[in-house]
Amino acid sequence: MKLPLVESVLLSAAVSSAAGTATREDSVFRPHRVSLSDLRDASSTSSSGASLLEALRTHGVVAVRDISSTYASDKNRSLKALHGCANSSPEDGIKTAHFKDGTSRRTVASKTVPGPGGMQKIKVQGSGACNNFVSASDDLRGAMDGVVQAFSNRLGSLLDLKGGPLLSTQDGSHDFMSFGDVAEAGEHLEHFHSYVKLGNNEMNKSENVRKLVKEDTIELHTDQGLFIAFTPAQIAGSDGELSPSGGFYVQDPETGNRLLAEFHPDDVIFMLGDGVEQIGLNDRLRGMGEEPLRPVPHALVMPEGVNDGSSSSVSRVWHGRMVLPPSGAVIPSSTTETFGDVRRSLASSSSEASSHRTGLGCSSPTEAARLLAEEEPSCADDATYCWHRCMPHEESGVSLEICSERNLRLQCVNPRDQVYVSGHGDFYPACSNTTAPVTDFPTLPNYPRSEEVCNDVAWEAFSTTTGYDHSFDRLGDNRGNRGFWEGAAEKGNGKVAKFMWNVGEDGKTIEGKLVFNGIFGYLALGLANLEDESKNGMMGASVIMGLPGADYTGMNGLDLTKDGSVQEYQVHPKQSPFRYWQDPLPDRDTSTYSFTSTDCFTSISFTTDTINDIPLVAEDGTGSLVWSGNTKDAYCQYHGRGDAGQGDRDRFTVNWTTGEGWFPAEDKVDLDNMDGLEGEDPKDPMSSAARTAASLGFVALGLVLSL
Repeated sequence: MKLPLVESVLLSAAVSSAAGTATREDSVFRPHRVSLSDLRDASSTSSSGASLLEALRTHGVVAVRDISSTYASDKNRSLKALHGCANSSPEDGIKTAHFKDGTSRRTVASKTVPGPGGMQKIKVQGSGACNNFVSASDDLRGAMDGVVQAFSNRLGSLLDLKGGPLLSTQDGSHDFMSFGDVAEAGEHLEHFHSYVKLGNNEMNKSENVRKLVKEDTIELHTDQGLFIAFTPAQIAGSDGELSPSGGFYVQDPETGNRLLAEFHPDDVIFMLGDGVEQIGLNDRLRGMGEEPLRPVPHALVMPEGVNDGSSSSVSRVWHGRMVLPPSGAVIPSSTTETFGDVRRSLASSSSEASSHRTGLGCSSPTEAARLLAEEEPSCADDATYCWHRCMPHEESGVSLEICSERNLRLQCVNPRDQVYVSGHGDFYPACSNTTAPVTDFPTLPNYPRSEEVCNDVAWEAFSTTTGYDHSFDRLGDNRGNRGFWEGAAEKGNGKVAKFMWNVGEDGKTIEGKLVFNGIFGYLALGLANLEDESKNGMMGASVIMGLPGADYTGMNGLDLTKDGSVQEYQVHPKQSPFRYWQDPLPDRDTSTYSFTSTDCFTSISFTTDTINDIPLVAEDGTGSLVWSGNTKDAYCQYHGRGDAGQGDRDRFTVNWTTGEGWFPAEDKVDLDNMDGLEGEDPKDPMSSAARTAASLGFVALGLVLSL
């Protein structure tokens, strides 16, 4: 189905698909348009949603119309003010880039971080014209924020992804389940661009849409963010009036030719970037048998006559917001590296960044990375920047007044009273004067274990299934939960954990045992919360959990001088850190519960028909289960992803009577015929998203706004 209009038109001096080659004919692309009210209406017609999704799969570009009664005037006021500011030679706050075709671009940058008051101030100093721009931009930025949120949520609901979260933090403390979750938790990089080009005379503004020079200003490329939302570029004339600008091209997905994009000036344009590949979204869609979304290759050719150096100068003005993956989320192709890690690395490597700029032909990722990695974000007065977002003080029961009365500062700390700088973990606003930096948890006394002693022979002896009728030994192979990573093919298959069981004569009582190839930090198994969509059944789950000590505190973890135990717990429905749910469930008979731990391995055993009064055996004879284990520390926090020596976890289902076991992603997959979903081998630890990310080297990770 061809949703956008593509038509051939005659141009006096157009550009073909090869940069700098003139042709007599060019083609126009007009994107599919959807109203903002339709985006926000979850009950809008299925045909409306289907058309939106089809447009994003086919061309990767859509336009949102009917923003508000004031949007057009707010946008025009901001872009006119940008033109005046950029031409006033401000002292600070504007970056200039030069392109090989003679174009110069002046950029004012800012960002929006998640949480209250997350829209950061624009810092540009100099003339009154720039002060006017800063004031005039607020309404446009606020409107753009609302449209971006509506688009992200609507696309997330339309995709209806299966198989667990899209992204997770390294420690597993937070999952990003949907596309909307990923976009909401990411930082939004905002740019205001003013392009000028050396020229002899100001051209007639009405000709700007069609009359183009031969050479690319920015060559054909794909942005690295999840998507970019932008205002169609305008030509700001010497009289301050605006008119549509041409010169923006998208690549035709069928022919590979370039199409001249034609946008309504009062729409907001959404264009997908390669981030949909980098976060594994397209791999997920392919695995579901659905068409992936299309990252959009695009290019810019500056119109003639957009000159500088005189009072009659005109410029091409534009505003855009690029949505990036969450800083704390682990890159799917990496075992430990987060998107934020790479951004900080990029910001600190000026020589590397310089080469990226040349290779990408876009704005410098160094400047954008520094904007994200080095500037201290500001928040609303009643919120503090903490763990990549603005956290409201009331959620932690503190305020500036409360802390001041105690002669303490209000800052972001963890339960060990260590100050947040970056990274991931259990952080929150608190009254504290600490200056202690964040450190890793102290390790268990016998960590690391001796791998020479804890060998395969010892493991097989410890994990024997003798005495049990059924077992599922593929735990820890990462299938159907959080995607694959390099090395995952060597996990599972009985090497990480095994669950074995017998069914009692009543068909309801289960004699079970979970064995774990790791020393005892904690070990848990239980019933997944079927209503939890945030962390794949973990939040609110009812579990049997073995601990190697007692008297837990967030500051010190478990006291390992005290006896360990196996008891029942219910994970907090909204907060994953153990401090929120450390009290065992009352009045539960745990007399048959026990643990065994050695210097190599751990197991928990139990006999029961319920956990938290919930039957283990469902009406259909199955059990939807979760398990996790930590083998490194006594803080009951991180199970890891099975890749960094911390531990592991899975969600899985068993048929108690037949002994079958499977992972969520295998519910609709024939395990004996898994040779390629949409041309992919699901057993391949390096999926196409991982290969794409590896080939890119995550050069800019969405840090380029290039229109």
